[in-house]
Amino acid sequence: MSKTKIKSVIKQLEYVSEKIVNCGNKSIIEESIKQLQEIVNKKKTSLVSKEVKELRLKIKKVFLDFYKNETDGSNYYWSAKDSAALIRLIKKINLKIEERYPKNPNKDDFIIDGFTHLIYSITDKWILNNLSITIIDSKFNDIFLQLKRRQNEKNNKSAEQQFIDDAGARDN
Repeated sequence: MSKTKIKSVIKQLEYVSEKIVNCGNKSIIEESIKQLQEIVNKKKTSLVSKEVKELRLKIKKVFLDFYKNETDGSNYYWSAKDSAALIRLIKKINLKIEERYPKNPNKDDFIIDGFTHLIYSITDKWILNNLSITIIDSKFNDIFLQLKRRQNEKNNKSAEQQFIDDAGARDN
């Protein structure tokens, strides 16, 4: 939220709170509280930028496509609980990206790619059998750790294979 919007909200809050303090009429106080709640609710909804909403929709689509593929065409019922889990997942993925690439200007692309890579790397049968965005969120650390271990094993095998290839080349 910009400084101008914050100042505007503060002025509106001051006006409503002054109205509340200066009158003793219960109905006016209740009306002022309603106005205050409306102001706060409007500002809450405007806090989420268009870009963030688009990112959530893209990731949601990736998950829904993955779910449909994994469940042989079943549709996923998306609830508010799933939206909250998706927000947490985005934060977790973003944190991992920031750890590795602190000055990354294309974070949204990395988040989408990271999420896609994460869900397509799930091998745990229980997670796949109980597939939901809330479970992926709750098992994020486990999934990420398994993914990291597989990549380390792959890198070690590559190094091992390179060593064997190098040794074979020396023998010839």
